[in-house]
Amino acid sequence: EQMKIDAVIWREVRFVTVGTVFFSALLQLGFLAFGAWGLPVLLGTLLSAVAGILNFLLLGIAVQGALATGDADSAKARLKLSQMLRMFGMLAVLAVGVLLPIFHTVAVIVSVFFPRMTLVVRQAVLAKRNKAAMANATAQGKEEESNENRTDA
Repeated sequence: EQMKIDAVIWREVRFVTVGTVFFSALLQLGFLAFGAWGLPVLLGTLLSAVAGILNFLLLGIAVQGALATGDADSAKARLKLSQMLRMFGMLAVLAVGVLLPIFHTVAVIVSVFFPRMTLVVRQAVLAKRNKAAMANATAQGKEEESNENRTDA
C-alpha cells in the first residue's frame, strides 16, 4: 500500500521552497555585487538548495510514516534510520559540490543551510508576533480594568 503524503507536509515543503528560493536569490545578488558571480555559483546554489528541500520532504515523509506505525519503538527506529540515510545523502551532495569544479564551493556550502534558515526566520517572526499579541492583550486588559475602575468611582 502506497502512503499518500499529507497536505501539511506539502504546505511546509512549499514554505521551505519559497524561503530557499529567496535566500538563493540573495546569494546570487551577493556574488553579483562582488563581481564573483558565474555559472558555478548558480549551479552550486541549485545543487544544495534542491538537496536541502528534498531532505526536508524526506524528513516529513519519514515522520508521517513513523507516526503511521503506531508503535513507539518502531517509529523511533524508522526515524533514526531516516536521519542517518538523509545525513549521508547530504554529505554525498556536499562532497560532489565541493569536489567537482562545475560547482562553486562556497555557494554549495552556504546554500545547504537555506531550508533551515527559512524555518528559523519563521520561528523568530512568529515569536515576535506572539510577543506583540501578548503585549496588546495585556495592554487591552489594563485599559479595560482602568475603565472599570472609572465607572465604579
